[in-house]
Amino acid sequence: MKGDLISINGKLLRQEEIPVPFDRLTSSNFIYQRMHTLDRRVLQAATHVQLAETTYISLYGTGSGIAEESLKEETTAILTANRYMHGSVSVILYLFPNGNGTPLRILSCEKQLLYKGYALWHKGEKAIILPYEYPFPHFKTALSLTAGSYAAQYAKTKGAGIAISENKAGVLYGAGDEPLFAVIGNDVLTTPIGQGACDSVERRLALAACEKAEKRVVEAPLTAELLDEYQELFIATNGGITSIKECNGNIYPNSTAHKVAETMEYFIYNDL
Repeated sequence: MKGDLISINGKLLRQEEIPVPFDRLTSSNFIYQRMHTLDRRVLQAATHVQLAETTYISLYGTGSGIAEESLKEETTAILTANRYMHGSVSVILYLFPNGNGTPLRILSCEKQLLYKGYALWHKGEKAIILPYEYPFPHFKTALSLTAGSYAAQYAKTKGAGIAISENKAGVLYGAGDEPLFAVIGNDVLTTPIGQGACDSVERRLALAACEKAEKRVVEAPLTAELLDEYQELFIATNGGITSIKECNGNIYPNSTAHKVAETMEYFIYNDL
């Protein structure tokens, strides 16, 4: 958050102390992971590291140099230095390519989360569908973050809380880079990574929670044409699950979303 210390390659600094203004850095190319921390501990740290490493190698051809233990230690240090309470805080890991093979690594506290641990958001949200896409949609990048933020802000001007992304193939692939799920009976459907969905901790958590809740997971393209057939819609965020109560005139309940959110609590203390 503004005014907080940030961590640069493990060193705690104020934003005005870094050589390049933080706002300029975040306007450049980077990859990122948005992490849920609880009691100053990164949840699913190993998966965040694995996804960051895979993304960095795929896009820039070299390893990121990040290690799980370092991520845990640096995250605890920044939360402690900024005096965050022992609850849930969203922390963002940025990796900026700098030309010498090893990226600049920055950790920044984003916000205090309303609930402790994974939870169902307290209200269902109205969603609208926006047609847009960008390169490398299966990775979390500066472009996906910017596009998703713009879409979310635009949705608010239309009285909606969620902007569902639709690509040129007519596939609904997420809400920004947060995964979208639909329910038909005992089946939970989600768009495959190869057809636009972003590979993320949130997606993997929700899929694991669905299976643990004895739901059948089906990876198939979600489309606007099937909105009348879907019995529920929800997205997974780093805070848990947010149900969609309305989209294109369809009204949805949230019983499966509630069950999945409850089951996600298992992964507060257990790795994927």
